[in-house]
Amino acid sequence: MCIRDRPYGDNLENTSLELLQSSDKLAHDALVYLETDKAADTIRWPDQWQVIKSSRAGDVNLFLARRGAQ
Repeated sequence: MCIRDRPYGDNLENTSLELLQSSDKLAHDALVYLETDKAADTIRWPDQWQVIKSSRAGDVNLFLARRGAQ
């Protein structure tokens, strides 16, 4: 499992996901938890990733995704 939490406003959400996708350190079917202040439609999930759950708490968007999902 990989967790990406604060700080918000650094605009690194999509870059972080791209780096995780290309990393050989993350299992093919790893779970990734992402918190962001960005709108859900601005997150670019890599191909073959599936958002399992999404939620909102105040101004924070919460995502749980699985890498390698089909």
